[in-house]
Amino acid sequence: MPTLMVSEFQMRPSRLRSINLNLLPILQSLLTTRSVTRTAEQLHMSQPGVSDALAKLRIHYKDDLLVRAGGEMQPTQLALALQEELNGSIEALERVIERETFDPGVLERRFVIATADVVVLALVNNLIEDLQKEAPGVMVQFEDLPSDYFDSVRTGSIDLLLGPQYVLETKGLVEMALYDETVVCIARKNHPRIKGRLSTEDYRDLAHASFRANQRTDKTFQTLHLGAAPNDIVRLPYYTLMPVIVEESDVVAMIPKRAAEYYAKRHNIQILNPPFKVPNVTIAAYWSRIHDRDPAHVWFREKVRSAVPLA
Repeated sequence: MPTLMVSEFQMRPSRLRSINLNLLPILQSLLTTRSVTRTAEQLHMSQPGVSDALAKLRIHYKDDLLVRAGGEMQPTQLALALQEELNGSIEALERVIERETFDPGVLERRFVIATADVVVLALVNNLIEDLQKEAPGVMVQFEDLPSDYFDSVRTGSIDLLLGPQYVLETKGLVEMALYDETVVCIARKNHPRIKGRLSTEDYRDLAHASFRANQRTDKTFQTLHLGAAPNDIVRLPYYTLMPVIVEESDVVAMIPKRAAEYYAKRHNIQILNPPFKVPNVTIAAYWSRIHDRDPAHVWFREKVRSAVPLA
């Protein structure tokens, strides 16, 4: 093999000069979101700016890259081939380029978290305290799980999805375990059938209130870990409503212990151990690979992790 001399290498023109490297993160986002609008929101650009970048990329690659089909933008074969290469190449470039030190004190950004209300209850006070000290320009928006939550997380419009492991659709997302949660049952005080403990027969025969984030989330904690659906009379998108229903009826419910202890101080309910062994639930955070190396997102994920409740 002939030896490549330094002078020969210096004479070889770099193909990097043929393209504005700032266009590559835009292309990466477009191929993930398949939307000019969502890419503009994600990269804090104007829609005309993204459209102009796409036009320049099409000229460079001599390919449409994204074409509208069936009401959606679909990648061409060349774009699909580029997508995987881009993900690794941009990460490598970020490691090569020296970046300014990240300062949360000057950050102005909204982070969107999709989760259940009991997870908000567990995290929000510690998170607020940290953000007020370190990043007064940051705002957190909590949302219920939309029916398209997976696509919303994958494309980056939802920054973090917080929920129990193995219940939500999370394939391809990045994951971080946050904390373990014990599950208990609640019933109203002076329940005519429950005398200090909940029997297997009581649990089987009594009507239940259960949590279901939306119609798309078919799995529930009960169906996943107990092998059978509860005797549901009502399904709710909020745990907050369960003690309200339970204290005024003979319905029972299964909820996280931390939430049950919080509600027991404010509602006429009692906390009961389930009549069978129930495994702890691990609450985890999930996010898109789009955000994985974003310094602001890395910092925010650490704030969420440090806000988790103590055992």
